[in-house]
Amino acid sequence: MVCLIIYLFVSKEKSKVFSWKYVCSLMFIAVAAVGSRITSLEPRYAILIIAGLICSTFGDVFLNLSNYGVFFTLGVASFTLAHCCYIAAYTPLLAGFGLKFFEPVQLALVALYVVGGVIIFKLKKYKFTFAGTIAYLYGIILTFMSVKALFLGIKSGTAGILTVSLGAILFFVSDLILLDIIFGYKDDKGHVRANLGTYYMGQLLIALSIVGLGAVA
Repeated sequence: MVCLIIYLFVSKEKSKVFSWKYVCSLMFIAVAAVGSRITSLEPRYAILIIAGLICSTFGDVFLNLSNYGVFFTLGVASFTLAHCCYIAAYTPLLAGFGLKFFEPVQLALVALYVVGGVIIFKLKKYKFTFAGTIAYLYGIILTFMSVKALFLGIKSGTAGILTVSLGAILFFVSDLILLDIIFGYKDDKGHVRANLGTYYMGQLLIALSIVGLGAVA
């Protein structure tokens, strides 16, 4: 299905691609819902992951309507809420490994983005317009979520790394590519393929983390 979405998108058949994107997003929610019935994790984790996937679906809807103006803002807000849900899901599990909410190493990695993000904007010549600024600020939340997912996966072992950690990394990479598409005006087939491929694989792995982490709980 992901391959079909990528094909339709790069072939510019926009009348079909958006419908398939929503079907794909709903399938991830369904995967998470099924996983919640068989996992050994506390229900709270699955509920927050499903809430994050739902918020991401709304983010897709808004950004599909427009990459500019109010729909762009609503899209970024939806994905920000999604990452807040993921952070809320990961935090209790990390606490079980003795990690605090604000770990020095995690904060250092987020600080690296804060500085590196400005450098990237300057090198890529992205403008700090209203849209550019909220995209940069959104990146802080995305980075915080990704760092927590990375640590959770490492602490949880192979199953955690292959689901929650890899899923978050792919999500992070997809947003970096999307940044180039929107603000660098690189809407070519290569960028689109890479963006959609990493995004949907990331979402699928995050949904599967309900089962993956449950296997080591």
